[in-house]
This record gives sequence, C-alpha cells and structure tokens, in this order.
Amino acid sequence: MPVFVALPSTVGPIGSSVAVTLPVGTFSPITADFIDPATGNYSSMVSGIDPIDAQVVIAMNTVRGSGACVTEDGCNLENIRKIRETVQREIESEIRVALKRLIDNGDIRLRSFAFDVQKENQYVGVVVEYKNVRASGWRSVTLVITN
Repeated sequence: MPVFVALPSTVGPIGSSVAVTLPVGTFSPITADFIDPATGNYSSMVSGIDPIDAQVVIAMNTVRGSGACVTEDGCNLENIRKIRETVQREIESEIRVALKRLIDNGDIRLRSFAFDVQKENQYVGVVVEYKNVRASGWRSVTLVITN
C-alpha cells in the first residue's frame, strides 16, 4: 500500500524541500491551523498558515473515497502499486482532481510540477508550485509517495 504525505514547503528542488516542514509563505491575518506533518495534529488557532494554503495541504493529504464525506475530495493515489513510466501523468492528474475546487473557485492557479522519480527505491517526490490568488503569492507543496 502506498504511503503519501503532502508537506508545506518553500519553492526549491525536491531534494531540499521534502524535509521542510515550515508554514507556507507569509502569515495571513486570518489563519487556519498549521498541521504538523509528523503527527497530523493541528497546532493552534493563534498562529497558522493562510486558509487557502491549508486547504491545498488538506486536499493533497485526503484520500478520495476513504469516507462518506470525501467521495469526491482529495487524491486517489492508493491505486499506484508500482512506480512505472506513467506515474508522473497519474500523479499530476490526481493532484489536479484534488485541487479542482480551489482552481475553479479562483483561489489558486497551478504553475508547475517537478518530479523526482526513483524506480529502484519505489519512491516519487513531486513539488507542486501554485499561486495563492487570495494572498498574491507563489507557494509550493511537496508530495512524497513510497511503496
């Protein structure tokens, strides 16, 4: 079964951004709870990241179809059992589905996908760069998939 996690990160190469766990971008006067990637717990309501950035992280961490209220939300990366030639296209498609609501609402605009595929280790890292239209800033989030 694949294991995947989306981490807020700064824009940079996959090798340096996979381990970054700092909040994305600048702080917003209206904040959403920062989710600690190590524990999955919310930090507090006193500090946090922009609500749109939080929605991006949540959308990429939610397993689509894993519950009654997430039948159309999130990524369905569970079907990726083996890293093969089409994995980049499959992951990009799933991420676009997960972020569709935010894109359609005009909250974000996708810029690029940067992949680090290691077939021999059954590992894929992808940095998704997007613009938070509401906060007028480019952000990135890293998704790590291992089998």
